[in-house]
Amino acid sequence: METANQIRNRLTNEKKSNVLKFFSLIFGIIAIVLGVLIYMKKDENATFLKENFNVETSFKETNTKIDAFLASLFTFKNVTNKDQLVNQNVIYLPSEQSSYFTCEGELIPSLSDGIVYQVSLEEDNSYTILVEYDNSLIVCYYQVYEPLVKVYDQIKKGDYIASYNTEFKALFKRNGKLITYEQI
Repeated sequence: METANQIRNRLTNEKKSNVLKFFSLIFGIIAIVLGVLIYMKKDENATFLKENFNVETSFKETNTKIDAFLASLFTFKNVTNKDQLVNQNVIYLPSEQSSYFTCEGELIPSLSDGIVYQVSLEEDNSYTILVEYDNSLIVCYYQVYEPLVKVYDQIKKGDYIASYNTEFKALFKRNGKLITYEQI
């Protein structure tokens, strides 16, 4: 007759065995699916299947769909909103103080396509926003309010970034050097 400890050990081993079998099955399926996907990517015209099994097929359309799905899966959210677009001629109007600007409206438009790398709340309840534009320009916006972007958002030229009260401060940097707005 089995003791309580022996029964307990046997049941524990059976549970471990079932869990290991389940995970082995899952990982086996994943390995097969990945193998098929790799083959489909490497041999889009299915020449191996045509030569050896007389199967006429092509994986080009499937690869296009898979590439589109993966691109959408690993792409950051675009902020583009038709209600938030301004005209394509984005102009910051210099203020009386150095490095301070205003715009045509109450919102700050982006100068070009880019990515937002920082949105931080300051002690005076204003925000600092750091944007890297596609043309290797980095702009840090100070004393802005109600940010319309989040960190790692992709923005397009003319998308609104934030609002400002009377003016906002912006510092421009390209290739590691501070530049003026006129040098952009």
